Amino acid sequence: MEANFATPNVWHFPFHMKRGLPERLLFGREYAYVSTFIFDRAFDHDAHAIEVVEVFARALAQPGKTRGGLEWYRAFPADHAY
Repeated sequence: MEANFATPNVWHFPFHMKRGLPERLLFGREYAYVSTFIFDRAFDHDAHAIEVVEVFARALAQPGKTRGGLEWYRAFPADHAY
């Protein structure tokens, strides 16, 4: 599994898996993170309207939502063990 994280395209996996740190760094910066994350990966930059990105960012900013989303990444080691 660790070899999958060696490519720069998936830098966010180990970052998101670090308990507590991403939550602290993203707090109050949800729009900046979500918009950069989406537009850095988008082949077609017109595919995601700013209004949609704002919806994603507002959702991430809701109490507990950032942690909940990051827990998906944190479950990978346990899932991989099966």
